[in-house]
This record gives sequence, structure tokens and C-alpha cells, in this order.
Amino acid sequence: MRLIAALQAAGVEVSVCAQALIGNGFSQDGLLPGVTRSLSALTTITVLQHDGYSLMPL
Repeated sequence: MRLIAALQAAGVEVSVCAQALIGNGFSQDGLLPGVTRSLSALTTITVLQHDGYSLMPL
């Protein structure tokens, strides 16, 4: 929780894939304050790349 709060304080938008939540048995009601959910990670990645961001797999 402290890491998420620190990232948010630094201006980072934290989002989680709703499909991953459901697929792993997590409730969407249990998200930390300020954490948004996206329909799917692949959709989010595509939109962000269109907006000029780059995916850097590690």
C-alpha cells in the first residue's frame, strides 16, 4: 500500500486490468483508493502507445 501511495503522490496513475482481477479471483471492490481499473491491459497498452508512450518489457 505504501508503494502505491508513494507512486500516486509522485503523480503516477495506477491502473489494474479488470480481466486479471476477475481471472485471479480478486474483488474489484477491494481496490485501493485512487487505483482505477481498465477493461483490459492489452487495450490500455494500445491506447497509451497511440498517445506516444512506449512499452519496455523487462
